[in-house]
Order: sequence, then structure tokens, then C-alpha cells
Amino acid sequence: MKKQNFIHGSLILIASAAIAKVIGAIFRIPLANMLGGVGMGYFSTAYGIFMTVYAVSVTGLPVAAAKLTAEASNDPALREKTRRTALIIYLLIGIIFTFLTIIPAYPFCKYISGSENSAFAVAAIAPSILFGCISALYRGYFEGLRNMYPTAVSQVTEGFVKLAAGLFCCNYILEADCSKLKYILNSVYSFIPISQNTDIESLRMPLAAAGAVFGVTLSTAAGTIYIVIRSFLSREKALPCQKSAKSIASQLFAIIIPVALGSLVTNLTSLIDLATITRSVSSAIEKSPEYFSRYISAEVSVSQLPDFFFGSFTGLAVTIFNLIPSFTNMFGKGAIPPIAEAFSKKDTFGINRSVTNLIFTASFIAVPAGIGISALAPQILELLFPSRAAEISLCIFPLRVLGVGIFFLSISSVLFSALQAVGKGIIPVKIMLIGVI
Repeated sequence: MKKQNFIHGSLILIASAAIAKVIGAIFRIPLANMLGGVGMGYFSTAYGIFMTVYAVSVTGLPVAAAKLTAEASNDPALREKTRRTALIIYLLIGIIFTFLTIIPAYPFCKYISGSENSAFAVAAIAPSILFGCISALYRGYFEGLRNMYPTAVSQVTEGFVKLAAGLFCCNYILEADCSKLKYILNSVYSFIPISQNTDIESLRMPLAAAGAVFGVTLSTAAGTIYIVIRSFLSREKALPCQKSAKSIASQLFAIIIPVALGSLVTNLTSLIDLATITRSVSSAIEKSPEYFSRYISAEVSVSQLPDFFFGSFTGLAVTIFNLIPSFTNMFGKGAIPPIAEAFSKKDTFGINRSVTNLIFTASFIAVPAGIGISALAPQILELLFPSRAAEISLCIFPLRVLGVGIFFLSISSVLFSALQAVGKGIIPVKIMLIGVI
């Protein structure tokens, strides 16, 4: 297949990301209406823990695969050996981090986040890490060859499966009788300690949130299956290669580690939120119970208020905030192969041209979008979540503030991709660490 240039490749990824985000929005809107603030609190806690681990284990993998593949674009033997070596490494990373997520799920949720009922959802989403590692290799491989179609199709596949499977599993659990809930607890979650006196009905909402995030696991599995089959059909004949697997592994980790650290630093804000918001709200309720009494209803008890606040903020405001940077980030991914190739050829003009295109295209989207979201926060929330008035009232001001940050996040993320493409991945880590502090 003919190589795609920066604009063409970026447009393919942006189109697929746009479709995936629209599907994600369609998924989140009925999900928030089904789960409410409390259920979204469980969902968001699990997703926050998952994304932190995902940042360390998966985020740098496609960048590393894309960069080494782009550099070996004229050497089929080296390209194939890079892919085989990376597959072994990525599989091991996926297996290790999947178990590192499942095993401490309950103690982390109980003692750190203060939301022990979120442990069911954390365990349900953990296998996504393994599938994500496998998918990252093949996405990076095709992107390194400047063929963005496999990544695009796998993203759209994941979006549709997440929508269908997530809503189905969530709704199934919400409507299931207690005997089915008990069967799920005994057969799937036997490793999570549950008191004999616990009312099974009280665990319906945590299990429904787990069903929703299990849709994410099924979606990553579907996307991985597609891109693996796509790679198998287009595989090249293995040829002798003089470069050692150890040398290739060293190059991979030299790229993976800085990118992973940068992603970890970025996601530390979510981890800090997990460890502080629910506990801070609990402390505030104890000190001023009369102020928070207005949020208590038939659906939300006093003990559920911290999860309600956290779920409302992350499920509504943060969801809208992340839409624009996720689009503009596709420009950064599309620019990695041409920048890496230009850097290897010492083509300064090519690097400058790609970076200029990055800044212009990201700004063109981020500036009007950020202003619009800040100005129209109430209207946007009411349009997307019409049946959640209490949650909307909590999110209007936070969304106005987040709208201002859309421009800065969009520009920094694409420029970080450019720095990673020229082997300066440690710079974004330092910059983001300052931001986290």
C-alpha cells in the first residue's frame, strides 16, 4: 500500500477517532442516565485506576513500534525481527500488568480511594491491559509504515463493541434477579471478600458498573483480534537479520520508558483525584451535613454522596473536556513517522514543516472548541444528560474552568509527540511533572 503523508495519515486517524468518540459519547450518555452519579463514581474509579496502569504499561508501546518500524522501513528483515521481538516483550508486559491490577484491586479501592465497591469494576476492566499491549504492537507497526487504516478500523471496531456490550451488560445486571447477582458474585468475584450479612441487592449498582466496564474489555479484545488477523494476512517472509534481539529490545525500552513515565505523570492527576476527592467530600459532609443535605434523595444516600460527587464530575464534566484533546492528539500520532524519518535523515526542514502543521491544525480545532465549551457549559450538559439535573448542577462551573484548559492540553500533547519522535521523550516527562506538582 502507498505510504500516507502527514495530513492524509492524520485525517484517517482523526476520522476514526471522531467516530470512536461519537460512539463513546453515545455510550456515556445512556450509561450516566442508567447508573447516575453513584454508579458513575464506581465506573470512574475503576477507569481512573485502569488508565493509570494503562499509561505505564501500554501508552509508550505503539510509539516505540512506530518509530523503529519507520526507521527500518527500507529493511524488511530488520522490520520483521523488530515486530517479533516487540511481540514477546509486549505480551510479557501485558500479562504482568494485568495481574498487578487485579490482585490489589480490593485493598486499593477500600484503603486508598475509599470506594471499596469499585473493586468489582476494576477487576472487570483489568484484562483490557493485555489486549491493549498486543494491539499496541500492531497499531504501531502499521503506523510506522504510514498505513493508518488498520489502526482506524480497530478503533472503530472497539467503539461499536464497547457501545453494544457495555450497555447490554450494564442493563442485564440492573434487571437481573438476586439469584443471578449471587451467581456472579460467587463465580466471578470469589476473590473479593464479601460479608455473609451483605445485602445482595446493595451490590447491584457496583456490579452494573462492572458490567459497563466489562464492555471495554470486550471491545479491546475485538479490536485486537481484528488487527492481529490484519497483520497475519499482510505478514512478510522472515529474512535473516544481523541485528540482535537484545539491541532491538534496548531501543524499544529507550522509547517506551520515557513515554510511559510521561503518561504516568499525566495520569497522576486522575490518581490524585481518586485518592482525595471522595475522602475530601466525606470529610466536608461530616463537618457541614446541612449544606450537603440538598443532594440526598431516594437514589443517593448520605454514604453514597462522595461517590455521587466524584461520579458526576468525572462522568459528565471530564468526559466532555477530554473530547477535543483526544481528537487533536491524533495529529501527533500521525506526525510521528514522518518526523522520525526526517530526523533519521537529518532533514531539519521536514521536521520544522511537520511541527508547524501540528501547531496550526491543533490550534484550529482547540481554540474555538475550548471557548464554546466554557461559554455554553450549561447548555451542553443539559443536551447530553437531560435526565440528570442534580449531576448537571454540580458540573457547570467545573466544565467552564476545564474549557480554558482544552487549548493548552491540545497543543502540549501534539508537541510532546514530536519530541518523542526525535528521541527527546524525557522532556515531556519533566514538563508534565511540574504541571502535576
